[in-house]
Amino acid sequence: MADESNVARAPGALPWSVFESGLWMRTGIAGASVALLAPALVASGEASLAGGAAAFAAGAGLAMFSYRRIRRLLGMDRETPVGVRPASGTESAPPRHDFPNARIRPEPGT
Repeated sequence: MADESNVARAPGALPWSVFESGLWMRTGIAGASVALLAPALVASGEASLAGGAAAFAAGAGLAMFSYRRIRRLLGMDRETPVGVRPASGTESAPPRHDFPNARIRPEPGT
C-alpha cells in the first residue's frame, strides 16, 4: 500500500486549503448569481415577491458564508490570532513589527 502522506508533498502539489477555497469560491459565485437574478425574476413575474425575497436572502447568505470561509481557510480573516500561520502551508516571513522592544545587537567583530 502506498504512503499517502507523500502525495501532498509532491512538487507542484496543491495544498488542500487552496483546493477547498476554490470550491467555496464557486459556491459563492453561485449564491451571488441567485441573489442577483431574484429581483429580475420578481420583476418579470416569474416568481412571487415572497419567493424572490427568499431566493435573494438565501443567495446573499450563501455568498457571504462562502466568502468568510475562503478568508478563514487562507488565513486572511481578522479573527485569526497573530502568529498563526495560514492553513495553506505556505511559509511567510514574520512581520517586522513582531518584536518592537527587542534590542538591536551589534554583529560580532564590529
